[in-house]
Amino acid sequence: MCSSDLFLNGAVGAASTAVSGDWIAVFGRSTPVEGGGQVMLYHRVKGGYWTYEQTLSPPDADSCMDSMVMRGNTLFIACPRALDADRSANMGVVAVYTLANGRWDWAQTITSATGFFGNPGFGASLAVSGDRLFVGYTGYAPMADSFVFGDVEVFDISTLPVSYQMQVLPDASIAYSNFGSSIAAADGLLAVGADGQDVGGAGKSAGVVYTFELADGDWFQRSEEHTSELQSHHD
Repeated sequence: MCSSDLFLNGAVGAASTAVSGDWIAVFGRSTPVEGGGQVMLYHRVKGGYWTYEQTLSPPDADSCMDSMVMRGNTLFIACPRALDADRSANMGVVAVYTLANGRWDWAQTITSATGFFGNPGFGASLAVSGDRLFVGYTGYAPMADSFVFGDVEVFDISTLPVSYQMQVLPDASIAYSNFGSSIAAADGLLAVGADGQDVGGAGKSAGVVYTFELADGDWFQRSEEHTSELQSHHD
């Protein structure tokens, strides 16, 4: 049960959520303009009630719908069109907050390690597994004015500051497939969605899920599942 303080600060809707232990983070917008994105934090107290504790104002952009993940006392909040100040481009960032003495405070802002050309999309999706943070970057391009392919960037979160580890790409990248639009990770396995990829027999932008496996410190593609194949597995 949540207290009546839910959305006390006027934010609209619960666009995304994250949970860890006795904490829940809820993202919503009080206004569509930049600065209107807010994350409300709720804490579970004795009796199982959830009480409002704090509001964060992470890096934002007009109408940005943030993705979030939590790991222990660390919260990651991504807006894929927020300003990357180092590159002076709205390509997206991931803000890192840590919990100490009952309060969440900013610790670091993660920027893309592969986005040299300012395309938006870094932080389109997030996932955490063990000591790794996976960040989907749907706007990744290998060179200026080239096709956009998308990637996943892997970061070491065992200690702060967070540090970049490696890039994950499919064996054969497809332009404008939106690779990195969704991510799931667990126990040395990684699943990456490409919801803009065309699939023969299934239609335009039917989407694909790529799976990868960790071996010898690197991520190797294991399969490429089309929408029709996923449906047949389900049936």
